[in-house]
Amino acid sequence: MIKRKRDEVGGLLTEEGAAYIVASELGVDLKEEDALKTEINIRDLVPGVNDVSISGRVFLVYPVQLFTRQDKTTGKVARLVIADRTGMLDVVLWDDKTDLVSQGKIVQNRIIQFLHGYVREGLNGKLELNIGVRGNLIVDPPSIKPEKFPEVKEFFKKIAEISENDYHVNIIGCVWRIFPSTTFRKVTGQTGQVIRLQLADETGRIVVVFWNEKVDEIKEVKKEDCLQIMGGRVAKGFNGRLEIHVEKRSQITILTEKTLLPIPLPLKLIKIAALKTGMSDVNVLARVLNVGPVREFVRKAGEIGHVTTLIVRDETGNVRLSLWDAHAEIANKIKSGDIVLIEGAYTKESFGAIDLNLGKVGLLTLNPQITQAAILPQAEEETMQIAQLKQGMANVTIEGDIVNAPFFREVVTMGGETVPVASFTLRDQTGEIKASMWRRLADSIRDLSVGSRIKIKNAYVKVGLAEELELSSGTLTTIEVLSKTSATTPSSQLIIEGAAPQRKKIASLREGEDVEVHAVISEVLQKPCVHLVCPKCLKKLEKLGENWSCDQCGVVTKPSVRLVVEVVLDDGTGVVNAIFFGRQAEEVLNMPIEKAREIVNQTRNECAPLRWISEELIGMEIVIIGKTTFNRTTNKMQLIVKEARLATKLET
Repeated sequence: MIKRKRDEVGGLLTEEGAAYIVASELGVDLKEEDALKTEINIRDLVPGVNDVSISGRVFLVYPVQLFTRQDKTTGKVARLVIADRTGMLDVVLWDDKTDLVSQGKIVQNRIIQFLHGYVREGLNGKLELNIGVRGNLIVDPPSIKPEKFPEVKEFFKKIAEISENDYHVNIIGCVWRIFPSTTFRKVTGQTGQVIRLQLADETGRIVVVFWNEKVDEIKEVKKEDCLQIMGGRVAKGFNGRLEIHVEKRSQITILTEKTLLPIPLPLKLIKIAALKTGMSDVNVLARVLNVGPVREFVRKAGEIGHVTTLIVRDETGNVRLSLWDAHAEIANKIKSGDIVLIEGAYTKESFGAIDLNLGKVGLLTLNPQITQAAILPQAEEETMQIAQLKQGMANVTIEGDIVNAPFFREVVTMGGETVPVASFTLRDQTGEIKASMWRRLADSIRDLSVGSRIKIKNAYVKVGLAEELELSSGTLTTIEVLSKTSATTPSSQLIIEGAAPQRKKIASLREGEDVEVHAVISEVLQKPCVHLVCPKCLKKLEKLGENWSCDQCGVVTKPSVRLVVEVVLDDGTGVVNAIFFGRQAEEVLNMPIEKAREIVNQTRNECAPLRWISEELIGMEIVIIGKTTFNRTTNKMQLIVKEARLATKLET
């Protein structure tokens, strides 16, 4: 009778389960009958409970796994996830109780009755029902009505309903984007793989991350295919947005029903002028102005990365766009004038300007067929005037004349790299600005002299230590020489547009003037001369725990070092304090910042570099070009030095 009962239900009963049913049909009073009458709901379970009977609908089934016990015997284990009206529960089947899983008799949507189980807390802190030697299970028991249990589809969520309070979720969505796959080295030394898709339904979109063997399961998936994800883990991505991670215990089904295609969500484009620091999942449509070379770098973990920088523009402005790793590899296909659709980018602030970045969760489409492309301006160069420049501007083009001989020096960056820098003053018909050209650009102007006319393209504007605007080069900056003046041509023969600073006596100085002063250094003020400053705005820093604080930029972890020297000038009509910053301070002290810092560290005296040179400076007759400002603390006028030189015999 027991065998016949098993055959009647297609072998979906263990022998013990079939025996209990036969006994019940014959009216035999067994203890098992009492267990059937005392089934509880999933939500009522607590750790440590033994001899539990419970029923539920199968939600997930995992393959049987083999393991070796301490006594060297082989064991078997299989996991299920079941649900009733009160919740979901992990079920662990041991040894011969896994046979129905191996035979394919336990599948999704079946009703299972579990007998004589015990409840424990799993490694993830969630409750698990274990069915071991004393336990039993019955597939589709005739005494239990299936409608008592929720359908599997009731445990699925729409994308917009997912929250960070969800641990595991089940969704159905269609592939909206496919990002490049990557490989990585696990701590075990093995190679892993990961790929990201963006799934969409009628309520929204979400990034789904597939790990290791799950990558192989979707390798044939293409855009607009529909996927069913069960048991995906919810986590926050690096950009703070929720993601679903599909791991070993998650299940993927590629659906064929095209009726599941979501209503297309409109692509929300952001104008470049509206970009702010800290934005994520940014979509921008822009035209390419310039494309930089692909650069290789080494990450902290030792991995090799690649990046290339573009300048792109829409009708509201332009921005620097950095393409990272896989995106950088297609840079050789992009040229000036192309249109790019950037999806899933993020913004960061760099030297006071907003940069756009496209990383592994972003997408680039070259020359998309999109109606908004018609309003994009052509890739034409726009030359600005110096008077139009403002702090934080990036990718600006300026044309002007070199008004002083370029000063060359070497600087050690925060990364420990020694690079050449050339600094000079550029003038057009509207004003002057200090320009600093780095690396290869410093070498490109070595043969240029005063009066040479140049065009600097794709530079950015920052505030220097003297709180005046400076023009600085970046990765995409280029210099075009429009005309050269021979280095032997007397400077008196150079005709440069714009008014030169007015030569004035100290007694007649007024606030806010650009002046030239001829005076003698009467005193070198013994003040700390080596200062830690913010690398972005060059303002002084205050110690904040292990880091530093900038009033303008906030917490600074890696400060820059700047030299500041203050002297007293006397021209017979009065005296004024003149302050030398950065390059000018290095010139007047006749030592680089690195040497000054070394002296301070050796002597533990912040004024020591000044004492080495004070005797040589006092009495020196110099000509200074600078801007007058009023010091509210001392209630005196002071002169911020732009350029300084020794007075010639004709000027004495």
